[in-house]
Amino acid sequence: MTTSRQSWQASDNSWHLMGAGLADDYARSVEDAGGVPWLIPYLRHPETIASVAERADALILTGGDDMSPRYYGEQPRSGLRQVTPERDYLESLLFAAFRMQNKPILGICRGLQVINVLLGGNLYQDLEREWRGCLQHEQHAPRSHFAHTVRIDPESILAVKRELGEEIWVNSYHHQAIHRLASGLRPIAWDEEGLVEAFVSLDGNILAVQWHPENTAPDDTVSRRIFEWLVERAVTVESHSGA
Repeated sequence: MTTSRQSWQASDNSWHLMGAGLADDYARSVEDAGGVPWLIPYLRHPETIASVAERADALILTGGDDMSPRYYGEQPRSGLRQVTPERDYLESLLFAAFRMQNKPILGICRGLQVINVLLGGNLYQDLEREWRGCLQHEQHAPRSHFAHTVRIDPESILAVKRELGEEIWVNSYHHQAIHRLASGLRPIAWDEEGLVEAFVSLDGNILAVQWHPENTAPDDTVSRRIFEWLVERAVTVESHSGA
């Protein structure tokens, strides 16, 4: 699992350290699904990053700061927020390495956006300025609270209960979203105004959602199923590669 940048500084400013961190909900969701989670720090050397993909069975690209618009050929516009260049660099190499190994990848919030960009798509840099809709995507509520509905493909991995119909409730903590979906990806969820909220890859090794299922997994079947998919897919890929 990728991580967010954290910093520590002495009260007298005599020292300053940079590190990595991630909310426990991610690890607990993987553990509850039967996986063994571990965090990826801010590695710099391509050969080290490639070795992570050799040793790990799957990758989660987690939520966090905005991705630099340089990666999708655009200038920064009003509304773009904090960019962490070393994270963009790390995740771009991790994504390429795991794809090379044909290992499953789960994207969550920022992770969905990163995958779309790295495969050739682009983003709305700020929904409030660039999107015609008015649905609130940065909820002012606890992270376990469901903010709005999304319409799902009834044949997709998200359709875990027929009685739920073709809509599910999700939380929402993002100000960017998919503008142009990359080729090789298939949308499987949309908000009521048409924004893509989830997709899969055509080869079946990528699932990405714009919401944060790790915060709702303890009490929500669909959220748990997302992490179960990752663990099950990792086991399947590993068994085929060892055959």
